[in-house]
This record gives sequence, C-alpha cells and structure tokens, in this order.
Amino acid sequence: QIIWIKDLEEGVIKDLVRLSGKEWPDTKVRVDLTAYANYAGAYTVSRPAMNITISSLDPTVETSLFIETIFHEGTHLLFSMDSPFRSSIFFLSKELDIEFPRNLWHVSQFYLSGRVVQDHLSEKGEKHMLLMDRKNIFSDFNTPALRSSLERYYQGEVDMETTVRSLLDGYK
Repeated sequence: QIIWIKDLEEGVIKDLVRLSGKEWPDTKVRVDLTAYANYAGAYTVSRPAMNITISSLDPTVETSLFIETIFHEGTHLLFSMDSPFRSSIFFLSKELDIEFPRNLWHVSQFYLSGRVVQDHLSEKGEKHMLLMDRKNIFSDFNTPALRSSLERYYQGEVDMETTVRSLLDGYK
C-alpha cells in the first residue's frame, strides 16, 4: 500500500487542492499506525502539527481503503475551517438563512477525497469502493442529490458556489 501512496500522492493532492480551493501547506504530515485509533479506526490532529493516526488492526489497512484513509485524513489540512469550500458552506448558509449544517463539509470531504482516490487507482487498473460507502459513513447525508451535486463539481461542470448552493438546497 505504501508504494501506491507514494505513486498517487502528487496527482491526488493536486486534485484535492483544486476541489478544496486551498493550497497544500509547506509541511510534512506525520502518520502513526497504532493498535487502536478511536471508534472510526482513524483520526487527525492538526495542532500543534498535522498528525494522522490509523489503527493497524482495522481490516481495511490491507485494502485500497487504507490508501483513501491516508488521503482523506491528510485532506483535513485542505478542508480546514478557513478553507474556501468549508467557509462557503458557512457563509452561504447564513445568507440563505439556513442553520449551518455542521457535517456537510465533512461528508463532502469524504466523497471528494474518495472519488479522487478512486479515479487515480482506476488509472493504475485497481478497483476501489469509496470508504463512505464501504463503512456506511454519514449514511443520513449520503443521498443521491448530494452525490450528484458533488459529482458535478468533481467533474468540473459547476463551480464551488453553485455546488454549495445545491448542497444547501437539501436543508431549506
């Protein structure tokens, strides 16, 4: 899996930078493999420095889901509170007088990082099922409308503001 991560790193990060609207910081990201990494099997701490912790006992570490987990957790640098994508959700929800949907940025991050990894693995001839689908993450949010909006954004058919407005339509 480590070889795949190194091979995919440049292209995946480039795509995720485009989707988040935020530049990758000039920093290294530490990754620790431990026996236990909370209920989800992985988490990220961003202060004082970026540190990803992943459970080595989670069976997904032996599949392409491990690759997606590494990139998803690293993408927390890009979908942070000051990121254009996440800020857009906050400010447009205020403008539309909608209560800020706190998990919308994270479900979007799951979908977008998953799709990027899926496409880059596909280029290498590898099949990949999105982590959010495999582990049923954010199932209440993971609707056909959300996926359609994010897929159109992922494909470059619409801009970030149009996407966020479309995502927020489900909260009116």
